[in-house]
Amino acid sequence: VESGRSGFAIFDTSGTFLERWGEAGTANGQFNFSRSRWPGQPYGDIEFDAKGGFYVVDSGNFRVQHFDKARKWLANIGTFGDEAGAFLDPIGIAVGPAGMLYVAADARNDVQVFTPAGKHVRTIGEPGSGPGQLSNIGSPLVVGDKLYVADYDNHRISVFTTAGTFVEAIESDPIELPQDLAADAEGRLIVADAPGRYEI
Repeated sequence: VESGRSGFAIFDTSGTFLERWGEAGTANGQFNFSRSRWPGQPYGDIEFDAKGGFYVVDSGNFRVQHFDKARKWLANIGTFGDEAGAFLDPIGIAVGPAGMLYVAADARNDVQVFTPAGKHVRTIGEPGSGPGQLSNIGSPLVVGDKLYVADYDNHRISVFTTAGTFVEAIESDPIELPQDLAADAEGRLIVADAPGRYEI
């Protein structure tokens, strides 16, 4: 994701640059990665589905766009608002079992769950600092039946089941301001921390 160009830089698996794709705008297939709450901190995200298509978190347009593997626009998910299925500041997405979508919304401090067709199913988490509560969150990650959320202002990783039940908080002295998450083939959790480091 290239916020400054409102599009994507595409590379092959060896790291060789191939092309740029995308343009700024509000129409279907166009992007705006400038966040309304923090204009100086743009954000966007991309996640692939099982068929090679992909979902793009189009933060500044308050939606998730779905494309097929040929980059043909298929649908928009969400709109601006604070009701279920709407977004105030969407910043991250994960695809879970059965293709379910988990969209992290920073201003709402929750993760909304959608079917692959875009129907809102449930909301996980709520604002706060207690167990199962979230504050100024980063990206989500789904591994098996677990949902991991970078709980930025609470200085931890909050863990839920994909059905929405709170499991635990991963709190460790090195974790300061977690922003993004990944997992490797050995089952290790990699945390991108805002001070400029990774914790494993």
